[in-house]
Amino acid sequence: MESYTNISLQLRKELEALPRDYTRIIATRNWDVMTDSIMNFNIGRLLLFMDNYGRGIPDKISITKFGVDGPATTARLYYNSNLFSYVVDETRYASGKFYTYYGHEMKVKKRYLNNNEIAIDYNLISLDGNEVPILIIWAGLKSDKI
Repeated sequence: MESYTNISLQLRKELEALPRDYTRIIATRNWDVMTDSIMNFNIGRLLLFMDNYGRGIPDKISITKFGVDGPATTARLYYNSNLFSYVVDETRYASGKFYTYYGHEMKVKKRYLNNNEIAIDYNLISLDGNEVPILIIWAGLKSDKI
């Protein structure tokens, strides 16, 4: 587990190096996979990451989430062809801190929300078997509503 800890420390340093006022513009310029309450950005990069995972190819993505009024939550998701390291930085919130998760599997689930909207959940299955939410992507309306 020590080498995974080293990777997680490296990911944490990358997150610590980001500006405290990490805006949507900065996230867009950095090609982060980004979600907020009204849009998704660079989802193609997430799909490439998932394809690499399916093929056993190491990869890393930057993820930024914005709430309605709060600051950014930034994260790094790294896959080394065997294990995922997921480091989340919530220090922009007053009571926030860093969180680190490890897992061997990603789970993708499609859900139908109110008004027949479709959401896709990307979750890491942690080493202890829990599902750790990575992203929720709003994917549009069911085809019979278009």
